Amino acid sequence: MAIKESVTKDKIISTSWKLLQQEGLELFSMRKLSKKLDLTVSSIYWHFNSKEAIFQELINQVSGEIEISLTKNTWQEQLLEYGYAISEALRSRPFSAQLLI
Repeated sequence: MAIKESVTKDKIISTSWKLLQQEGLELFSMRKLSKKLDLTVSSIYWHFNSKEAIFQELINQVSGEIEISLTKNTWQEQLLEYGYAISEALRSRPFSAQLLI
């Protein structure tokens, strides 16, 4: 019998991104996530107390990936650069814009 890899928050989050990409936000569920991880739902709840807590962690991850180097002179150019950086981060992760809304 193989020893099951211990589940970590990082594993749950990376699998959540995959599930979002496959199922979308509307069909994402803790039951589907637990099946993908080959765990019980209660094992996931040990790390995250709700689906919304997982979504919040996904939002935090995307927000942390926004890289901005405001090198432009005017505030308008800086704002445009900031917008591009946010847009790039949101496009890199499935359904991240919807999670923010």
